[in-house]
Amino acid sequence: MPRDRWLGYIKDYDGGTLMECRLSTRINYLKLSQLLALQKLAVKRRIEQSAPSVVCPSLSFWKENPGQLLMPSAIPGLAELNKNGELSLLLSSGRVGAAPQGSGALPGGRTGALGSKKGPFGRAGFAKGEKGLRAASLKAQIAALLSTLEKHSSSWPFRRPVSVSEAPDYYEVVRKPIDISTMKKRNRNGDYRTKEAFQEDLLLMFDNCRVYNSPDTIYYKYADELQAFIWPKVEALGSF
Repeated sequence: MPRDRWLGYIKDYDGGTLMECRLSTRINYLKLSQLLALQKLAVKRRIEQSAPSVVCPSLSFWKENPGQLLMPSAIPGLAELNKNGELSLLLSSGRVGAAPQGSGALPGGRTGALGSKKGPFGRAGFAKGEKGLRAASLKAQIAALLSTLEKHSSSWPFRRPVSVSEAPDYYEVVRKPIDISTMKKRNRNGDYRTKEAFQEDLLLMFDNCRVYNSPDTIYYKYADELQAFIWPKVEALGSF
């Protein structure tokens, strides 16, 4: 705050740095909560104008076709979502139109029964879609686990590859280096096709730390702490 704005009005303290909070004359701070509520409402209305909500009919497929299977791409509205994102992995046949309301039928006149061998909704098509569904689910779960691990306060030595400037002989001792950032990259590339493949890399990271560092170091203790923290979550992953 400029000296001429406070000199003579408030007490001067040696070595003190005065701070100021500027108030706008256009805002009624006594009604700030109401103002923020109006702003939130205005933003919500603009969003609804640019991207109106779409309500799809409820599914009656299983009621009309007991015991039969329905592909995700046949669910009204699902195929329209996230066309360029991970959801596309769930759709075995690409972008498919919505099924007619209450018909239980799939596009192209197919019933979606597993017994049919033809088309993307037959046995081969369903197997392909089911495989894509499992892969997308595992990939998302691994990404969430790595994010949780990275946010742990003791994970900082494991977040990036070990620097040669900090440990010159590290890559002479550790032949298969691995870290959280490398695992995240591998997961994005779809390298972890099974739960066991991810477990192998995760365990390798902790073992590398124990091989290079002695048991009395903080790094060794961090490896034990992180493994105890994350391993139950890894074990809880579904079977893929």
